[in-house]
Amino acid sequence: MNWEALGALGETIGGLIVIATVVYLSRQIRESNKHAKAEAERDVQSHWNGVIDALLRDTAVRAVVRKGGDSFEALSGDEKTAFQLYLAQVLNHLEMVLRMERDGLLVTVPPE
Repeated sequence: MNWEALGALGETIGGLIVIATVVYLSRQIRESNKHAKAEAERDVQSHWNGVIDALLRDTAVRAVVRKGGDSFEALSGDEKTAFQLYLAQVLNHLEMVLRMERDGLLVTVPPE
């Protein structure tokens, strides 16, 4: 075997190693993206559970939200503030979901 044949064999082996490395890295990136999306979905769900938890734990918050849903004008000044802050929390959550969906971190499923 001469040096040219040995060099050609080395280049072929090197090319195969590069291809194998690219395939391996692409699979690793896909797997990492799956984990990142799952973590993002868990974070969104956890945040939403926190919003709902405020209603479950605090009867005063629940009463303000119910009363504000019926008539914002019927709320006192402090109740209006509490109602607006609760709505801001809900809207911030929904905005976060939309932004994450736009960026490809979440996939929302349309209702059937």
